[in-house]
Amino acid sequence: MNLILSMLIGLCGMIASLWIAIPGWIEFQEAEASKHWPSVSAKMIVSRLTQEKHCPRADRPCYFVYRPHFTYQYTVNNISYWNSRIDFGSPPDYTDKGLADKRLNEYGVGSKLMVYYDPKNPQNAVMVPGRTYGYIWWQAPLLFFLVSLSFFLNSGGRWKRY
Repeated sequence: MNLILSMLIGLCGMIASLWIAIPGWIEFQEAEASKHWPSVSAKMIVSRLTQEKHCPRADRPCYFVYRPHFTYQYTVNNISYWNSRIDFGSPPDYTDKGLADKRLNEYGVGSKLMVYYDPKNPQNAVMVPGRTYGYIWWQAPLLFFLVSLSFFLNSGGRWKRY
């Protein structure tokens, strides 16, 4: 492979992986910080379930994915806020409607719950603080970055030999 192409592939790989990893790292940091956020009582305003049909491949059967959606209202320093964030990470997808309904029934409309809000920005709140999902979606791009960096540096090593 020629030197310039090798360097460009390594450089593009590094840029792409950072473009994916940085937002994930920021959310990871926010999730960790939320463990120390103050809590406040909230009221569930919207509690509903959406259903999406997924057909991954033509040779496999289609299936439904169920996702709970919530909107809650809370007050901090006499200012009312509305939020819908359940936790950090991707929202849970359920292929079993019974499990999705169970999650939905935990937070019925009108129910009271505790939410955790960012004291620096009270509009930012979450029902479940901390990390609740794996963070491979920011760790994998970092691994790709290291591979791309190795590719880039190795192409530089070839440059010195000529």
